[in-house]
Amino acid sequence: MSAAPDYVEVVSGWRVWLVIRHGQSLRLQSVVYPTLWEPGREVVARCLRYCSPLAARRGRRRVHAAPDSGCDCGIYASKLDDVAHYLSERRPGPVVARAIGSVSLWGSIIECEHGWRASHAYPSSLFVSSSGDRSSLDADQAAMALSDYGVPIRSLRAYICDELVAGIRAAA
Repeated sequence: MSAAPDYVEVVSGWRVWLVIRHGQSLRLQSVVYPTLWEPGREVVARCLRYCSPLAARRGRRRVHAAPDSGCDCGIYASKLDDVAHYLSERRPGPVVARAIGSVSLWGSIIECEHGWRASHAYPSSLFVSSSGDRSSLDADQAAMALSDYGVPIRSLRAYICDELVAGIRAAA
């Protein structure tokens, strides 16, 4: 088993976030795990599968740094076409919008079949759309509320994945 290389340059990929209410603010949250992405702070990966208290209780604890080649942990990013389908998945909870955007990855990075898993990440641009639910915010309102991330943000008025991807390509 070889260790993940430490990349000298930042790797750029794409990912999707849920936009949720967190206190009085809107925040980005990972789609698969309830990890909050705080403005101005890098996200540092940790293994939630083998390093959790639940894994320890089940006797499956294997402490390691993320990403690890023997695990599926890490912060994921991919090509635009490979992540767009996450925009249409419905999740229970306080989702008020959805965001798709480019993300900068650095530190330990493992290249995978459809992208990368990294130890450190931060958004580098965001495209926000309404989640399509009655409780969702207008895309423009959500985009303005996310301005504290300090990255370029655009709102998109499309709800269908193909339309969103087309809008992102047109804006780039």
